Amino acid sequence: MFMFHPMFGYAAIFAGIVMIALAYTTEKSDDVSYKTPTVSQTGSTTS
Repeated sequence: MFMFHPMFGYAAIFAGIVMIALAYTTEKSDDVSYKTPTVSQTGSTTS
């Protein structure tokens, strides 16, 4: 990981943490959206 410059390693660790956080938040938002449909979802199904 620290082959070219230490900052590449730090950037890779940071990018991994960010991707895990984004995956966690999108999974939580998917669970909420399935249980409680939003106004746009109900409007698109009725029209």
